[in-house]
Amino acid sequence: MKSKTKLVVAVANQGGAMEPETINKTGRSSKSLMSRGNFLRKVCFGVITVGILLSGCNKDNDDDDNTDNSSLGTSSFDGKVTATVENGSAYNSNVKQVVAFGETSSDYEELVTGNYADGGFTLTFPAKPAAKFLFGNFEYMFGGSSNVNISDKNVKLCHVASIEAYDSDGEYVDDLYYCKFDNNSYTFAFFIYAEKDLTVTGSYKEDDYTDKYSVSFKEGWNVVYLTESETETEISTKTVSGLKWYFAEELD
Repeated sequence: MKSKTKLVVAVANQGGAMEPETINKTGRSSKSLMSRGNFLRKVCFGVITVGILLSGCNKDNDDDDNTDNSSLGTSSFDGKVTATVENGSAYNSNVKQVVAFGETSSDYEELVTGNYADGGFTLTFPAKPAAKFLFGNFEYMFGGSSNVNISDKNVKLCHVASIEAYDSDGEYVDDLYYCKFDNNSYTFAFFIYAEKDLTVTGSYKEDDYTDKYSVSFKEGWNVVYLTESETETEISTKTVSGLKWYFAEELD
């Protein structure tokens, strides 16, 4: 497959500020959007084109209809994603498959594949991911602050590193995100499997930036919402309404 430079993205650094980063795509070996080193703090699962970062762009306000365009509009999630993508019909002739990648100890591998048709797709995550996708490094996931309370550090998790679109030849086309933008904040959703019920709660502050956690994992697959503003990031399993599926280039 061809090597493809994707786009300039924004990655949150340790102080909550944003830095541009270029991510290269080479074939189907995904370069995860969640780089190693406490990814929930450094990366808004959301990877955002620089032009829209907290600049007043409001994708939801661009449309009168704020209806959730997927199967994720409720707090119950069984591991099946049924998505209608904004302007998705424009990609019908080009995009044929959607692939979710999971992280292993050394790489990113296909976790599940689904077909793309009629402006949308369905992905059904495995009831229990293979052992190679499971890990329990909570400092990597949530940071090492003593103010963050983790109910059971022995529980192993699997996170979906990226969801990507491919054409009929297996060539990478773009990434897909489930997100929304408000005037002064944005929210991205991502997907984590937990071996057992688990809670992560607490907050900590560095300089003028605060990280907050109110996560309640159930055994199985969970939707986790990351909401970021200029002063704080909140990670929560409480449902955030109004998110929609977009191709990354539609966020430009």
